[in-house]
Amino acid sequence: MTEDDADGPLIRAAYRQAEAIDAEPGRSSASAKVRLVAWAAGAMAEGYLRSRLFVGGMLFSIVVVVMGVASDSSVWKAGYITVGLLGVSLLIGTWTRPVSFGRQWAVGVGVFGVDVILLATSSSTVL
Repeated sequence: MTEDDADGPLIRAAYRQAEAIDAEPGRSSASAKVRLVAWAAGAMAEGYLRSRLFVGGMLFSIVVVVMGVASDSSVWKAGYITVGLLGVSLLIGTWTRPVSFGRQWAVGVGVFGVDVILLATSSSTVL
């Protein structure tokens, strides 16, 4: 995996636009600069959304662990605690290691989705 794999397609497009402007310093058009700003804004928005997904997934995983601790059934208790801790460890591992762009999104959406499903079905099983 190269460093470009972790950046994502939007930031790579912004890099290409910046290099195109730098290649012709006296002849860069206003539209090229607008494209650069648009790609950079898109890349920043994507990065912000990805980080918010990770923070939300982390919070939901912690809530799932707490719900597991509060459960009366030993089967549900073990399941919720395992899934919550697995979600936390996957998110931390994806956040701290150099992982490809697609895998970062897949792990974030997967953990968030599983946590939401567990929280939505918890009223009849845990409480």
